[in-house]
Amino acid sequence: MKALRAYDYNKEQKMQQLKVSSDGSAQYTTIQSALDAARLDDVVTVYIYNGVYREKLVCSHPNATLVGESRDAVLLTGADGGKHFDAQGQPLGTFRSQTALFDGEQICVKNMTIANTAGDGRVHGQSLAAAVYSAYAVFENVDFVGCQDTLFTGPLPEKERLKNGFLGKHQFTPRIKSGQYYKNCSITGDIDFIFGGADALFENCAIHCRDRGEAINGYVTAPSTAKEDIGYVFYNCKIDGTAKHTFYLGRPWRAYGKAAFISCEISDVIMPDGFDDWQDTANRATSTFAEYANKGDGANGKRAFGKKLSEAQAQQLLEKIYNRVNVPYAP
Repeated sequence: MKALRAYDYNKEQKMQQLKVSSDGSAQYTTIQSALDAARLDDVVTVYIYNGVYREKLVCSHPNATLVGESRDAVLLTGADGGKHFDAQGQPLGTFRSQTALFDGEQICVKNMTIANTAGDGRVHGQSLAAAVYSAYAVFENVDFVGCQDTLFTGPLPEKERLKNGFLGKHQFTPRIKSGQYYKNCSITGDIDFIFGGADALFENCAIHCRDRGEAINGYVTAPSTAKEDIGYVFYNCKIDGTAKHTFYLGRPWRAYGKAAFISCEISDVIMPDGFDDWQDTANRATSTFAEYANKGDGANGKRAFGKKLSEAQAQQLLEKIYNRVNVPYAP
C-alpha cells in the first residue's frame, strides 16, 4: 500500500514512537494521553496493546498512525448519543456523539475496534463510532461498530438544515475535502451508517446491517458529495444482514450524493429497488448511485433509480478513486 503523502516541514522531519497499555505496563495508559504528548513536528506512531480504552478520543496530530496489537482485542469505546445531554443540559447532537474524532491532516489507523455502544437511535439518537475530517485517511483492519450514523466521513455539508444540526468542533470550520481509504474493515449499523462528503474507497470491507425490527431498518450510505467530487466507491465488499429486504444501499444526504458498488456481494437484506430518494424525487436526477458486476440475491432487483456502469466506466471510476486516495490500482 502506498504511503500517505509526506507531510512538508521546513526543518528535518523526525519519527516518534509511543506505547499505550490500559494495564499501566507501557508509557501511557490512554490513547489520548499519548497523542497529547506527541511532538507536533514529528511523524508519530502510537502502538496500542490489547485492552479496553473507554475514551472520547480527539486526534488532531498532523501526521499520526495508530496501530493496535490485535483487531479484536484493542477496543476503543464510548457510549454518547445525540439525544444524551451535556453538562449544560443541551442535547449532544450527532457531531458531539462520536467515540473518536480524527482531524489532523493525515491519519492512519490499523488493527482495532472503534465502537459506540449508546444503542438504538430511536432512544439514544445518532451515535458515531468515528468522525473522520482528515484530508487523508487510511483505516486498515478496523471494525466500526454502532447503530445510527456509525461512520462519518467528513467534510460536513456547507449548510445545516436545522439550527445547530452540526453542533460540534467543526460546525463553523472550513470544509476541507478528504480522501479516505478503508481496507479489510467492517462497519456495522442501521440508519445512514456510512455518511458524509468524503471521496472514500471501501475495499474488501464487510458491511453488516442491523435488524431494528422495522419494515425499513436502514440505509447503508447517505453521501453528501459535492457536485464535482467522486463520492463513495465500494469494491469487492460484502453487504449482509439477517432481516430480508429491509435496507437500502443508499440515499442522498445532499442533492449530489454519490455511491458506487463494484464487484460486491450483496445479500437479500437489500430491498429490490435498491436506492431511496430521501422523499424528494428531484434527488433522482442529481444524485449518482451506480453498480457494476455485483452478485448475490440483493444485487438482482429492479432498482427505483440509479445506473448500471459499463466495464469501461467501472474501470475508469476505480482508477479515479484509487488515485484520489493515493493508493496504487492493480486490476
